[in-house]
Amino acid sequence: YANAAANFLEITPSKYLSDNSGNETMDAIFEAFEGQGTQADPFLIQSAEDMWALSDITRGINFGDSSIYFKLTADIDLSAKNWNPICASANTGWVTSANSFNANFDGNGKTITFVGNYTGDTWAKGLFSGIGGYVHDLTLRGSITMDKGRVGSLASMALTGAKIENVTSYVDITA
Repeated sequence: YANAAANFLEITPSKYLSDNSGNETMDAIFEAFEGQGTQADPFLIQSAEDMWALSDITRGINFGDSSIYFKLTADIDLSAKNWNPICASANTGWVTSANSFNANFDGNGKTITFVGNYTGDTWAKGLFSGIGGYVHDLTLRGSITMDKGRVGSLASMALTGAKIENVTSYVDITA
């Protein structure tokens, strides 16, 4: 897994990496996205770069709560490189309440296309590593190939309290 993690760091933007501790994580979010993260003025995800920033900023942490909102504003194609899930564990790959996405993600009727090719000691793969928040109105396309671990097109696990509505998947999974 260490080699896979190193590859993800090489191919993802590093501009927004933080040490993932409290205020620095939210400072990185405010720097990376337009909006205030409220229901009335959500953080806007407008491009593939924005999705990669969210993946980088949330790596290995339990991110957000029901007071934080994101909204997709366009169809996004992430298939040019191997996707690293939002809130992916920095170490073990296991999904727990310590590394899940617990905020609100409004897909706004848009589509995200991604590819994940994972081999070796990989766990917890999907668009999100784990979900404990609210994800809705989203279509997923792409493919995931892996030889070990938990996998789902949206997330490898929905934690207690997670709410998922109107999410459609056309992701081919080979495991």
